[in-house]
Amino acid sequence: MHDFGSRVLLAIRWPKHIAPGRDVNRPVSLIDLAPTFLAAAGLKSQDDPNGQNLLPGIAPGSDDSKLRPWVLIGREVHVGSARKDNLPYPIRAIRTTDHLYVINFKPDRWPMGDPFAIQADSAPSFDQLANDTYTGFRDIDASPTKAWMVEHRNDEKMATFLDFAWNKRPAEELYDLRKDPFQMNNLAGNPEYESVRKKLRTALMDELKANKDPRLTNDAFDRPPYIATKRRRKKSKSPTPKTQ
Repeated sequence: MHDFGSRVLLAIRWPKHIAPGRDVNRPVSLIDLAPTFLAAAGLKSQDDPNGQNLLPGIAPGSDDSKLRPWVLIGREVHVGSARKDNLPYPIRAIRTTDHLYVINFKPDRWPMGDPFAIQADSAPSFDQLANDTYTGFRDIDASPTKAWMVEHRNDEKMATFLDFAWNKRPAEELYDLRKDPFQMNNLAGNPEYESVRKKLRTALMDELKANKDPRLTNDAFDRPPYIATKRRRKKSKSPTPKTQ
């Protein structure tokens, strides 16, 4: 949900239709591209998409105040077997120009997957950790860096970095991107930012409710069909659903 996992730059060029050389600081999302392409072709979607047409905010003579001031980010599953029983790690977030607010719906779970073989007093070898993602914390790919961090997991100097890497997170996170662009200081619970937290939480929850996000009402979403077990798939005569 944080910028280093979700943020990429968007560059658009269309002579005479898009103002050249302009920096637009409003956040936009991939869901905005289809409505924009349709508008460029003189068409409009009949499906009432959530995305916005970006052209009114980037055409010559316009300004980005016409664009939506936030985007939503969500996550359920990356590696299906990262946790016992194939449980996901559900997160929703709202990103504005100035703030990032995150809800971790299941803060009792490990965000990067269960430790499995990585325990306080034992762990696989460096070579195993560096080459086998499935040794533990499976949502982090195997690498020498991961292996080194595991080997130094009991070093007090590593505590902050392990918190960032794979330790359990609080139910809410809030970051002031103007002062903290790398999202190092969680301000949820800080009285000075309580009004900001409430405002962003309300905006996020209103959008989730309006779009009937199943995470809000039904823990059965912990067992969506696209992470069905092999046994269930064998029993089903219908093809496995395809998802993006």
